[in-house]
Amino acid sequence: MTKLSAEIQREIDELSDKSNDTYDNGDYIKTIELLEQAWNKLPNPKFMYDDSYHIARSIALISLKLDKFEQAKEWAEITKLCDPERQDIGEKEFLLGQVAYESGQLTEAKKYLKIADFKSGGRCFRGQNKKYQQVLR
Repeated sequence: MTKLSAEIQREIDELSDKSNDTYDNGDYIKTIELLEQAWNKLPNPKFMYDDSYHIARSIALISLKLDKFEQAKEWAEITKLCDPERQDIGEKEFLLGQVAYESGQLTEAKKYLKIADFKSGGRCFRGQNKKYQQVLR
C-alpha cells in the first residue's frame, strides 16, 4: 500500500469530511465537487492509493443518485484501476452492475453482478436492493 504524505492525507481527509457534510445536507452536486477536489489532490499515479477507490466509488454512487449515468459509469470504471492491493471480493463489479442496471443495460448488469456474486460468495447482495440479485434469475 502506497502511503500519502501527512499533509496531503490531511487535505484529502478534510475534503472528505466536508463532502460528508454536504451529502448529509442533500447537496450532492457540491459533494461531487469536493470529492473531485480530493481526487485531484492524489499524486500520480492516483490509483496506487487506498483513498482512490473510496473517492471514485463515492462519486459513482452519488452520480447514480442524480441519474448521471455516464458520469457514474466513468467513475465506476475508474474503480477497477484503483487500489490494486485491495482484496478482490467483487465490490468493483457490483458497482459496475449497479450502474449498468440503473442505466437500463440489463445484459451488462447481469454480467457484472454474476462476477460479483461469484467473487463474494453472494455477500455482495447483503443490505442491497433485492432487484440487483433478481437480475441473476
